[in-house]
Amino acid sequence: KDSFSAIEFKAAYSLALMAKANTNSLEPLSDETAYVELSKLLCVSKNKVDVVLKKLFDYGVYAKFEVADKTKNYTKFWVFNPYLSFSGRLTKSDIANLFKGTKIALHYMECI
Repeated sequence: KDSFSAIEFKAAYSLALMAKANTNSLEPLSDETAYVELSKLLCVSKNKVDVVLKKLFDYGVYAKFEVADKTKNYTKFWVFNPYLSFSGRLTKSDIANLFKGTKIALHYMECI
């Protein structure tokens, strides 16, 4: 069954609201973010954070990005899928190319 529960949808929506303009960065969220903080941000119980995030990641709702930037320390953060929400021009976005093969992007392409 390819659908989200109300909890998963609400968590995805919470991430969409956090995405930074033109980059869709969810910085400072990363795999190192504490479960207590993720639980509060996503409105998900601590016990379900792993399950909900795994499903959202598997569908391509968000991606994990890491970079060695000479202007700051090594960083690792999440990026929200621009096929779901993007403030900029999606068609000209290199960010969209990162998500091209995700379930979300493939569904988006079927609908246009």
